[in-house]
Amino acid sequence: MNKVPVTANAARQSRLLEVMDCFTAFAMTAAFNSSLAPSMLVTEHPPGACNTLLMSATSLSASPRPQHFFIAATLSLVSVYLTFSGHGYIILPTSGSWITIIHLPTILAGILGGWWVGALVGGVFGLSAMVYAAQSDVAVFADVWVSLPPRIVVGLVAAAVFSRGVRWGEHVAVLAAAVAGTLTNTVLVLSTAVWRGYFSADVAINVATKHFVLEVSVAAIGTLLLTLVWRALQVALGKVRQADA
Repeated sequence: MNKVPVTANAARQSRLLEVMDCFTAFAMTAAFNSSLAPSMLVTEHPPGACNTLLMSATSLSASPRPQHFFIAATLSLVSVYLTFSGHGYIILPTSGSWITIIHLPTILAGILGGWWVGALVGGVFGLSAMVYAAQSDVAVFADVWVSLPPRIVVGLVAAAVFSRGVRWGEHVAVLAAAVAGTLTNTVLVLSTAVWRGYFSADVAINVATKHFVLEVSVAAIGTLLLTLVWRALQVALGKVRQADA
């Protein structure tokens, strides 16, 4: 039986490690607009092909598009998870009722990625809500008019309010976008449900006003905290890039 020499196996493993390191650094560089390659690569002298790939990733990251795709994909997955896991609802111990945070990824997408990212994540939110409602026999949210267009508009409104509000400071703009997005979600979903004959106007008003202040507060604080985390991550990665330059 022919055996592969140990040195050959070691060389193959080393080469595989180089390739894995290279593509990991490429993904992080393109996604986060930061030159992480030198700090992430285990190999001290990566091959020429890897250097070429990392240079292309750095040039790609100069454009906002890779970041926006990353944001859209991540927040879409979070939106689907919150919809189907049940973790998108906060049960209030005092009354036994609940408030929702499922719309937060859509608002955050509009803030971080702009109008098309917000609309895309809102569309994913609406579609996942329709599927979940159909499985749960909840006719109102299985209706495409109730679930889909309002959620797309949430992302658009959040992006528009944030872009207009930045002149007063990013924190103010984030809070305004969160409030506007939550208000849009509540008003459009309930008004469409009334138009489609699922609720009476009195029931819709009661639902809208019952915990609206608390829901807006949670949305504003949650969106602001998540935005601060994202900005802090960008700053940290930027410092890594400057240190490695």
